Amino acid sequence: MIQNHRTSFINTIRQSLGPDIESVDIRRKRIFPMTLSKVSQNLLQEVQSRPPKDREKLLARLMDQAVPLNLHVTPVEDLKDAARQIAALAREKKPEWGSDKALIRWSHPLLDALDLESVLAEQHIPVHTTAMYPKADLQQQKKSIRKNTIASFMGITAADYCLADTATIVMKTRPHQGRAVSLVPSIHVAVLKQDQLLTNLTELYTILDFEKKEQKQGLTHHMVFISGPSKTADIELTMVHGAHGPKEMHIFVVRSC
Repeated sequence: MIQNHRTSFINTIRQSLGPDIESVDIRRKRIFPMTLSKVSQNLLQEVQSRPPKDREKLLARLMDQAVPLNLHVTPVEDLKDAARQIAALAREKKPEWGSDKALIRWSHPLLDALDLESVLAEQHIPVHTTAMYPKADLQQQKKSIRKNTIASFMGITAADYCLADTATIVMKTRPHQGRAVSLVPSIHVAVLKQDQLLTNLTELYTILDFEKKEQKQGLTHHMVFISGPSKTADIELTMVHGAHGPKEMHIFVVRSC
């Protein structure tokens, strides 16, 4: 009886939708066209050829939108400047729990180039990474990364893009770049290049759909969108930061690499 009711219910939906199963692919292509429309083509060209003055406007827009989100955006001239700023932040801030300071960072080319291990050596602050090595025990490495992430008061990540209109970083998931680094430490620091700034979601999805490099890479099984530190106002509409993640978030935008 239950099966009959379920079959009847599904058949009713199918009849309402109209097209049979053989036309699903046709409908998909109509809703999600694989060819580049004129509008998308113009937008993609606009993003790819955006002049420096317009990128500076995007940076200014990002900084404005970040203020009400309690998000700190700092432009830096180069990677050395970014490393110095992160070192200063590590010196200034105190761990939420205990007194020992440690950092965890993604294994990522941009972050590798910062050489934070050397920069923070004079402060005696260890810098852990999420790098994993094929010849070492996989489970033991995962356990070590998890332990180091929990022990770190600051997590350093890169980002794929940053949307200026909403002050949102976009991070595609990849090996050696675990989500926990941006979630568990009480301070999240993201480092990105200025040419990774976009205006809004329209530009982002146009690039993900039609930009050749993105098409070749394909989508990972999820993307993370982060706009500032963790925040909630569940109790008496009082804003609280850090209830479900980092209490602070900093973005360093590198003008030249």
